[in-house]
Amino acid sequence: MPNQEDYLDRVWIKVINLDPNGAWIQECLEQSAEAGFRDLGPALERIISLKPSREDLGRLYRFVRYQACSAGFRALEKPGLKQGKVRGLHRQLAASKQAKGGKNLPEPGFLGSLWTIIDADDHGAWMKMLGRTMPLDGAFGDVPPALGRLLKKKIKEADLEAVARWHRYDAIYQLLRLMDEEGFQRAAEIPGLHEILLGLEPSGKEARAGSWPFLRKLG
Repeated sequence: MPNQEDYLDRVWIKVINLDPNGAWIQECLEQSAEAGFRDLGPALERIISLKPSREDLGRLYRFVRYQACSAGFRALEKPGLKQGKVRGLHRQLAASKQAKGGKNLPEPGFLGSLWTIIDADDHGAWMKMLGRTMPLDGAFGDVPPALGRLLKKKIKEADLEAVARWHRYDAIYQLLRLMDEEGFQRAAEIPGLHEILLGLEPSGKEARAGSWPFLRKLG
């Protein structure tokens, strides 16, 4: 049976922890023409034109990807999977970009819950809450200062949110794809992953300041 902790280690290293040099930017731009992401390219180009720190962008979107992964794991339990099978869920998510919710796909309820996570629909209001709700000495405590520096560059919260939406989609897609690679078959094999995800952050600092950039890589 696949090992949960090994799987979550890969989720951190290959899904959540972004390249600090911003290698994700090119991939993001390449996908901006796809269905469901038409606002992405112009938003990212506006951000990059203001020459922000790639590491500050990475800190912000690392947090976004962590939240998306945690929420995606919770969705495996509620609403859960109608058929119980996790194989191929990443392909269903990709197919559902054309019609969010994937009504004609095997797991429409689960896919609809994923799009609720991805879309957020708060116009970036979550960014305004970070400084008030996230202790600087706690998990992701380096994110509020990084966001402050980005906003001082005159980057618009709406543009940051447009790119965050892509990161949510990509993070959930990749964690589902890794489930296939690890050999998981059914949701019953992986209960409660959202409860242990933070504790398995590979630096041992539980995502506190100094936990990223992290040099360890997986092949």
